[in-house]
Amino acid sequence: MEQPTASEATPPPAPLVAAGRRGARETPDPSMPDEEKIMAKLRLLGEDSPLESLALARQGNDYFPGGSGAPKRHWIIVRSLENLNRFHEAEDEAKSMVARYPDDPLTLDVRRHVLIYPLDQPSREEQQRNEP
Repeated sequence: MEQPTASEATPPPAPLVAAGRRGARETPDPSMPDEEKIMAKLRLLGEDSPLESLALARQGNDYFPGGSGAPKRHWIIVRSLENLNRFHEAEDEAKSMVARYPDDPLTLDVRRHVLIYPLDQPSREEQQRNEP
């Protein structure tokens, strides 16, 4: 017996609104996440759970790429990667953030702390101690 392919085995995602006639009241799918709830949970997590924050922020960006919380979620992704010592991934995400949200205050923070003074580089104190 043939096994179903991944596309056959996985049902398509549910629509965000109920199908119906024009003018019918839109009803949100209760299985879909809510952007405000995701943001609230991210605030509660803070920097104490970088793996969970990273996964949740990425999920939020998948569901709400243009949502009002997108720059903050992107900032959380960068910070979570830094907290996990995944500096090169954090740098790549920071570059993406600069391209997407060049004037956002959080982007300025990421630019300064990740791209100008990256954490994988020795501190000034270390550099001074190692000078001949």
